[in-house]
Amino acid sequence: QYGLSNQRARFAGAGHAPYRYPTPDGAPDRDDAWNGAMLTRWNYFGELIAGVIWDTSVNLTQFFSGVTNAVTAVDRIDDAVFSGRMDPADKADVLAYLLAAPYTTSRRNEALVLAFSSPSFATY
Repeated sequence: QYGLSNQRARFAGAGHAPYRYPTPDGAPDRDDAWNGAMLTRWNYFGELIAGVIWDTSVNLTQFFSGVTNAVTAVDRIDDAVFSGRMDPADKADVLAYLLAAPYTTSRRNEALVLAFSSPSFATY
């Protein structure tokens, strides 16, 4: 119960309250409807990837299986999270972040958070 309540509170804080918007239109498809909770979303993704959200986890070893460098890491993120539709500018920013320092597991995971925080993800 605690885990589900915790998740609902996190989603609501980020503007994602289940069943909040009735059909047929659903949630608004406008930037102004979603911009107010960006920091909440960024924090959520950081905590999710860091593994600090109770009763929630992401298997990063499986997600990045076979990835050996910055280029393949960004390609994996684009394919798996954006279905290959990540904006080229956002993809270049994530790659530049990875290339700015030695490639490590921690840096790779941070790049995933960066991708989740990108304008491409907000509009995808």
